Amino acid sequence: MSIISFIKNPLEGYVKNLAKEEKTPVYVYPLLYGLIFGISFTISKFGVANINTLFDHLPFILFSRTLITLISCYVYAWIILVISWFFKGVSNINLTFSLVSYSLLPMIGGALLFLLLKLILVTVDISVYSLQLVNIFIFYFQYIFVLWSIYILTVGNAMINDFSKLKSFVASAGIVIVIIAIIIFD
Repeated sequence: MSIISFIKNPLEGYVKNLAKEEKTPVYVYPLLYGLIFGISFTISKFGVANINTLFDHLPFILFSRTLITLISCYVYAWIILVISWFFKGVSNINLTFSLVSYSLLPMIGGALLFLLLKLILVTVDISVYSLQLVNIFIFYFQYIFVLWSIYILTVGNAMINDFSKLKSFVASAGIVIVIIAIIIFD
């Protein structure tokens, strides 16, 4: 599946995966996101100036971030499933976990984009003030990718549970919206 076809119809790959036309294991997306997030976190925390410190901490941070992402996806899938059952949904944990994993694709793309931007910024000599502005921009721009993931979750959950989109939004994305609101307004 190409990037353009994913942008046009983000659920096409998920439907193909359900029909076993695409053989991507569902746990690959959380693992990939955890790895990218771990690298980005390590660079943000230690920078690339002190390369020895960076590489000393990188294996542990990659392992922990990847494990946390995988476990979080599984827990989140169970939460969505239980709420969906409350609304008389017909899904199971395998379908729900694969949907949660697949919905990470926009966030993976965004994380890769931001990782590349961070790698470029740490090699360019810019002022601390400019770097802070770029970090603020990145922080708020990443929510475009989060909203895209919420869209995939909402439409995908409606599809696998035979829901209306409103019920699906409450069951799958409502939790994410609350978490984002807590982060933004904290």
